[in-house]
Amino acid sequence: MNEADVVAHATSSGLTPEHLDELVHDLADAQASRTLNTMEDDEEALEATHDLISRGASDVNNGGVGAQVSFIVAHLGAEGAMAEIARLGQAHPQG
Repeated sequence: MNEADVVAHATSSGLTPEHLDELVHDLADAQASRTLNTMEDDEEALEATHDLISRGASDVNNGGVGAQVSFIVAHLGAEGAMAEIARLGQAHPQG
């Protein structure tokens, strides 16, 4: 299984960028938390780093399903991403 398989599954499940938006932001927030936990307690630097990661997630979401799936695969691996896509597909069935 690879990224192309995950994109194909997301597309065939009828998922749109809006369906994947929250997952991308959740993964980015988790990344931000891990990053911020390794930084000094410089409030300005912490806020700037969090903002940068959040803007990156927004850019990914603006890139559409392919960009979103690529981001998700980078964070969860292909199998983890496929499981999340399947979960979202069940939560948002085509109708």
